[in-house]
Amino acid sequence: MDIDRRDESGTTLVEVAVAMTVVAILAFGILLGFTTADIQDREAYELTRSQNVCTSMLEQVESLSFTDLLNYTGQVVTFDIDKWHFDVTVNQLQGDLLSIEVVSTARADGSHRVRLVTLKTLKEEIL
Repeated sequence: MDIDRRDESGTTLVEVAVAMTVVAILAFGILLGFTTADIQDREAYELTRSQNVCTSMLEQVESLSFTDLLNYTGQVVTFDIDKWHFDVTVNQLQGDLLSIEVVSTARADGSHRVRLVTLKTLKEEIL
């Protein structure tokens, strides 16, 4: 009896190697996507945290009385809290109008710099 070997079904070693290569490339792409997403997530968290810290500082400075803020007009007050560096500037725009600027920077690498500005009037305190 003659056995016809061309009739056998199955996969060859070359087909298995090609399939493993395709799966490896796809897996690498997916893992790279997860890594990139994790880095972006951390960056977004740090930027949001920077904005929140700067907003908090601005609210604290804004809570000072108009008269107290006038004492700091034209000066840049600089200080550090935890990993944050702050520059606070108060400028008198008109007789009863002040501009308050707060700039916060992450001291570790300086990458997250947030600048917020608000206005304060004497009329706010009178009301």
